[in-house]
Amino acid sequence: MKRILVFPCVLFAFATQAQITITNTDLPHAGDQYVFSNAAPTDIQTSDLATTGANANWNFNLQSTGQTTDTMFHMSEVPVVYYISFLSSDYADHTSPGFSIGTPPTAGFSVEDIYNFYNLTSSKLEQSGFGAAINGITVPVPFSPKDLIYQLPLNYNDTWSSNAHFNLPIPTLGSWDEVRNRTNTVDGWGTLTGPLGSQQVLRVVSDIVYQDSVYVDLLQFGIAVPRHQIEYKWLAANSGMPLMQVTTTVLAGTENVTSVQYRDTLIASAVTETLANNQSITLYPQPASNQVTVVNPYAGDNDVRMMLCDATGRVVMNDVVKQKSLFNVDVSPLPAGIYMLTLQSGAKSFTRRVAVTR
Repeated sequence: MKRILVFPCVLFAFATQAQITITNTDLPHAGDQYVFSNAAPTDIQTSDLATTGANANWNFNLQSTGQTTDTMFHMSEVPVVYYISFLSSDYADHTSPGFSIGTPPTAGFSVEDIYNFYNLTSSKLEQSGFGAAINGITVPVPFSPKDLIYQLPLNYNDTWSSNAHFNLPIPTLGSWDEVRNRTNTVDGWGTLTGPLGSQQVLRVVSDIVYQDSVYVDLLQFGIAVPRHQIEYKWLAANSGMPLMQVTTTVLAGTENVTSVQYRDTLIASAVTETLANNQSITLYPQPASNQVTVVNPYAGDNDVRMMLCDATGRVVMNDVVKQKSLFNVDVSPLPAGIYMLTLQSGAKSFTRRVAVTR
């Protein structure tokens, strides 16, 4: 196995080795935000994924090729047409890193601006459907039956399977039908080491076979587009989204890594350039119990974003600071611990450690 690259703004959160259980409280909820880094698929070989079982250690050599911030939206924040169609859903993900709609290669067929909708209870997390602009028209797409992502609580050696389905008309084309067969196994537990430190995890492997069919009215025939993917996900207690996910595509019986994403803090990619201009972030007091005063090195910029992440990489504060040389961050509601504060202005950014005591 390989070792994960540790970034300058790494926050370590060591834990003793123990087998854990994942419940609904450990999974995403409306209002949560997460920072993800992408890695090149070539950074992981399929042989690396063979390591699993009891008390496993997962260490990979990954470098960020780009970052995204993923937000779980309250249902009141989604377009009205989706709110009506998915009224019983608990939250929506507009930038889901682990879900590919798999657009069939058909002329006149586009799927954009995707929202994914989820139901979360004490016994399961399931995808109830998605909404998207299909050929430019906003369309809700409910699943029947729904896609069972996790059967809760999750424990080592758990297995389950599900079959999801949807069928919808495609404006100006015909119809799109999909059957999704998911077979899941919690095949390992142990320690995953990454930019957020070493954490105890369960690994969930989902083997998913998609059968897509697109019927073209003008030609009076259908096009079958089968797909086969395997998702490897590492979940930790209180982490919300997986700490890491690797997706592979199976072609002619051969598994190939197609995407790699892992939880991260914001990377201060322009620190060297900014330091050359004698700029820095000053935070005081350290540690703090009520508020932290920040001296803003980007006071002349119009839109400076301030983000505060906890030890799991969860975004606990996200705000825009406009042309302020000094501003205060209220940390009084936060539990004691170590946090990472990032200021970002365009391509420039800084990350500093914040200690909160009680």
